[in-house]
Amino acid sequence: MNYWVDLYNAKTWRESREHGLSLTGFDENMRIVAERIRPGDTLLCYVVKVQRWVGALEVTERSTDMTTVWAESPYPVRFAVRPIVALNLEHGVSQSQLDDRKNPFCADTARHQLRGMVRASPTRFTHIDDAEAVLAALKAVTQ
Repeated sequence: MNYWVDLYNAKTWRESREHGLSLTGFDENMRIVAERIRPGDTLLCYVVKVQRWVGALEVTERSTDMTTVWAESPYPVRFAVRPIVALNLEHGVSQSQLDDRKNPFCADTARHQLRGMVRASPTRFTHIDDAEAVLAALKAVTQ
């Protein structure tokens, strides 16, 4: 299993939640990277500008469902997903919350890597410990 960054803006996260978080999609220009995503992989959802981790989605299969979900783009490279964690923006986990933890994700190099990871999606986490720190922080909000 791999962990991937799945980027949203505030509007697309809201639209995805209104649709039941059953689909996620990526731009056509990310198709080659997205082809490496497999059922069982986890997508960690990050809302840009707000800079918060807001969810985790388990990939169940590739999808050809072209139902309109997002107003700004069809995001045609699609996957069927099921939510593991889905938070409102105001309850999302900020990067500073993760930086306060004593884990490898806090290192300066990891912060630099994160900045690069949240510029395009999907992006695969190269360090599983970092992804698991994000997932644990998301789950902690719901407990």
